Amino acid sequence: MLVSDIPELGAHRALPSARIHFEEGSLGYAELRERCALLAAGLTRIAASGDRVALLSQNRPEYLECLFGVPAAGMLLTLLNYRLSVRELAYILGNAEPVVLIVEAPYLPLARQLCELAPSLRHL
Repeated sequence: MLVSDIPELGAHRALPSARIHFEEGSLGYAELRERCALLAAGLTRIAASGDRVALLSQNRPEYLECLFGVPAAGMLLTLLNYRLSVRELAYILGNAEPVVLIVEAPYLPLARQLCELAPSLRHL
């Protein structure tokens, strides 16, 4: 079993009442499976299998979509800690060399700085 198989397994085995709850909303496993598939399909349009994708986000449902959707696209996920400095994040990106940076909206200004410091990034 692959990590990307977890949403599919959950969609088939979990009761419809089983949901992922976050703040005021919730997400069913079938919906999570679909959102992961959409992310994987979108990533394959802008990056190649084996490429790295970085994620700059706090814990939220979209984090799960990346956790399962990026490997479903055949890509590697690099998780970034939003508490790190620009210098520390740039160092990580320099080593990982991701081509895509997925970012939560509050960190968009930081992500724009990182794009200037990490030459491998082609998509934000």
